[in-house]
Amino acid sequence: MDLFRLSSLMARLTWGVSRIGPHPMVGERCRHTAGGTVFDVYRHRRRNTATWIAIPGMTINGGRDGRLVGFARALARSGVTCVVPTLEGLAGCRWDVRDLDELSHVVMQAADESGQPVGLVGFSFGGSYMLRVAAREEVAGCVGRVITFGAYHDLSAIFEGYLPSMRGGLRDDSELEDTLYRRLAVLYGRGDRSLLPREAWGELESLLKGYCCDFSFEEKRRFFNLHLKNLDLSWMVQELIDKVDCRSLSPAGSLSGLRCPVTLIHDQNDTAVPPVHAHALFSELQRDAGAYAHKLVLTTLLSHVTPTNPLNVREIVKLARALSPIVGGFSN
Repeated sequence: MDLFRLSSLMARLTWGVSRIGPHPMVGERCRHTAGGTVFDVYRHRRRNTATWIAIPGMTINGGRDGRLVGFARALARSGVTCVVPTLEGLAGCRWDVRDLDELSHVVMQAADESGQPVGLVGFSFGGSYMLRVAAREEVAGCVGRVITFGAYHDLSAIFEGYLPSMRGGLRDDSELEDTLYRRLAVLYGRGDRSLLPREAWGELESLLKGYCCDFSFEEKRRFFNLHLKNLDLSWMVQELIDKVDCRSLSPAGSLSGLRCPVTLIHDQNDTAVPPVHAHALFSELQRDAGAYAHKLVLTTLLSHVTPTNPLNVREIVKLARALSPIVGGFSN
């Protein structure tokens, strides 16, 4: 049965998570923690094998990001309850340590309500936040497994890597996707509307909301050439390096408190968060939390954290094994 459910889950994910709609057997409910954090719960109406909490990366859609909603619906159809919180910092394109406290409250509440440890699955920055939270003393016993997609090891290194892409134009079109999103996110998070024409801000927000699914490459390139090509934003990133509490928001040096296995899944060609971060995380896990069977899975089935659909059976099998704890239990 677990093999059947895993195969069904993988089929839905590789088909395209953003196209997975509501299902009559899946209930969808919006809730709040005592501190006011919003989270959505996706639960099968007849069965529940486990509870997993899913966290997106930096997206102004928060927990309502179409890809994450589809992922949660896919899990719920497989009998896995999925809890999806919206962290105010990440949803505002800001790096805010208060997100870690919000996430801690969600994890502890979900574990308390389920009566057993919960799983954590995080994407990009959300994956790194999850690692940081799962190692907290008050949270560690509530977590049975952590799975990350494209997590970073050291936030300051991410910012340093951003600097060259925040100045001037592009060497070629291959740089557009990552470069444009970084500039949009940094601008939005700063909120200084004097930096762009008034009419550009509405388009900027629309681009961020539908970046992965709703806008063509040509539309993105037009906005970049019109508003961002000659705008140097490197000073903003330098300001982030100077002002953001990078150490508190980085898994680096903080993983010894983990009490569960971790699976690191990473696009081996990732340019947003280079694979060197996955290797650094894995080395640190083995050194500081080595009592558990951690896994590092490099795959070509992702574009950063977004599933792609190449016909590569070996890669699909590898990814399926990495995801098997979701439907088959934390010990898989």
